Amino acid sequence: MVLDASGFELLADGTRVGRRRVLSPADVAFLHDVAARYAQAVYRGGDMSAFLVLGRELYAWLDGDGGQFAMLLSRARRPVVFEVRTVGSPSEAGWPVGLVRRSRRQRWTRTDWGWRSWRRRRRGVTTWTMRRRRRRSWGQIGDIAYDRGELDEAFRIRREVQLPVYERLGDIRAAAIAWGNIADIAYQRGELDEALRIRREVQLPVYERLGDIRAAAIAWGNIADIAHRRGELDEALRIRREVQLPVYERLGDTRSTAITWGKIADIAHQRGDHDTAATLRQRSLELYQHLGDLDGIANASCGLARIDLDRDDHPSAIPRLADALQIVTQLQQPDGIAVVGYTLGQLLLAAGHAEAAEVLTASADAAAEAGLTDIVHAINDLLPQLDQDTRSDRHAT
Repeated sequence: MVLDASGFELLADGTRVGRRRVLSPADVAFLHDVAARYAQAVYRGGDMSAFLVLGRELYAWLDGDGGQFAMLLSRARRPVVFEVRTVGSPSEAGWPVGLVRRSRRQRWTRTDWGWRSWRRRRRGVTTWTMRRRRRRSWGQIGDIAYDRGELDEAFRIRREVQLPVYERLGDIRAAAIAWGNIADIAYQRGELDEALRIRREVQLPVYERLGDIRAAAIAWGNIADIAHRRGELDEALRIRREVQLPVYERLGDTRSTAITWGKIADIAHQRGDHDTAATLRQRSLELYQHLGDLDGIANASCGLARIDLDRDDHPSAIPRLADALQIVTQLQQPDGIAVVGYTLGQLLLAAGHAEAAEVLTASADAAAEAGLTDIVHAINDLLPQLDQDTRSDRHAT
């Protein structure tokens, strides 16, 4: 695969397969998105299923112009090795994806990773692999404990199990990630000073020493979250605008850019600057739409609806919430259906729409599934009013 700033072509044994394909803005955004998700999966120790999903998306994208990729595979007489090479010398800003350098002499040999993996499976799992899997398993157990709210157990795993292993191995990146997980626990406990200390004094220096500007930007975002929670909105805004955004825009990370604009919009909204908040939320929404990110579209639509509600503009909020509800229903997110449906159902009920009962009933079912008992009780309190409105409609009919 020969790639430059304007397009790419596929070669099989030095012969071009199919036509040269020009990179559109949508292609560039897609490649940035895949690269970002790949990096996140690596950092988080994702299992093989995460990489298979990315692989299928790349396969579909490569074959999206009429079968040249399938033609390459049909001609292959040995396992396909992808090699990204430069045609010219484009600037760093011109590259849509990170460059992977691979020796042109390297081919499918007994020293290649695929062969070694096959040999390892043949003779059994090595001690190194078992240790690696155990470390990953402990990380997954820590994630589960954190998601369940078992913060003490999650803290014990991070501090007493994972960190000593990473420090003994000298794996400073993995240790920094584990420290970040500990900072998350401190943040959830309300121990903001400790969370801030870890982010500033432990994580950031590691990422800066490694030259990992994306990870550093994410850590700065965590610091901004702490400042926001403390009510230090000027500092949070400074970090978002002056530290995070320039990095994400330089990397071409559209999703992270959209998220950051949304957080800046939250600050403007909290300050009562509804016009600025709406403008920034709309910008975030357009980026999500460009990516086709349904979850992001739903979140941005809800953000715009909250601004509409603060303006008492219910007619504008209702269709935004309806769009968001349709998306979270499609994505099968019970918590999203519960929260969005409850808000939308109340607005429909107040406006006398017949759909209110259906929306609130679905919201109550989703809330029960997600364990959101407050919403279930609140909707149950509305049921008498729903029954009364239904009887009134039948009487009028």
